[in-house]
Amino acid sequence: MSSPASPQGKGGRPWKALLLPLLLPLLIAGSWALPEAQHLHRVAGQTLSVTCQYPPKGWPYERKGWCKELSAFKCTRLVTSSGPGRLVQSSRFSIWDNPSTGLFIVTMTGLKEEDSGHYWCRIYHASSNSVSKSIRFYLAVSPGKPLPGDPLAPFWVQR
Repeated sequence: MSSPASPQGKGGRPWKALLLPLLLPLLIAGSWALPEAQHLHRVAGQTLSVTCQYPPKGWPYERKGWCKELSAFKCTRLVTSSGPGRLVQSSRFSIWDNPSTGLFIVTMTGLKEEDSGHYWCRIYHASSNSVSKSIRFYLAVSPGKPLPGDPLAPFWVQR
């Protein structure tokens, strides 16, 4: 007695072969999606201070950095820490790291409208140049002068 025809057909599961080309772009898009950015707003001329939090760590020291996103896979480093408790300044950018508390602070002075864009707080593996942790921000710098009473206080990010 012959068994009824399988809904999968003779070759096993041809429906999987048909679905794969349809699902593959969705799977790839999801795996490469950028994390949601925290939005920051400042007025031209102001200063931005961002505090990034990470699990406190001793040795080996992991460098911290602040970079501006140029594309989905490219970020230009603006300033990088050189060691615990050392303030590093590069042009309008500075960074200070305190690994015992798990905080590093990035400061941008004299903000300009063209500073608007995506930025990343990054932690780099001690043994390589690869990134071990990132926090993404979107900074909007608008023209004009701050309004009376507009706080120039730093923006704190707790993670």
